[in-house]
Amino acid sequence: MENLPNPIVRPKPKYTQLFINNEWVDSASGKKFGTYDPTNGEKICDVAEADKSDIDIAVAAARKAFAHKSEWRNTAPSVCVNTNDIFCVDFSKNFSRYFQYMIAARVWSF
Repeated sequence: MENLPNPIVRPKPKYTQLFINNEWVDSASGKKFGTYDPTNGEKICDVAEADKSDIDIAVAAARKAFAHKSEWRNTAPSVCVNTNDIFCVDFSKNFSRYFQYMIAARVWSF
């Protein structure tokens, strides 16, 4: 237990936009809403508010990715395995890197 890092008590959100088509974007309407700390009622930040047009854009992007003969859908299985391996390595690096943040955010939500 002596090697544990100091916890992040009030983590700052890194992203407040919508994640659509593999990128962070503002909502089409530009609307945002506040998120609040349940322990003290203080505002944490404003985040993008998705509406029907944002959902339509996200669904269209997903359909395009899964479309017949699309580049992603027709990727050879061997490439997918390598991509998944890379994803797993990246995930494990990021998990270790952001573990404190994730735990603090989870504990903070109670």
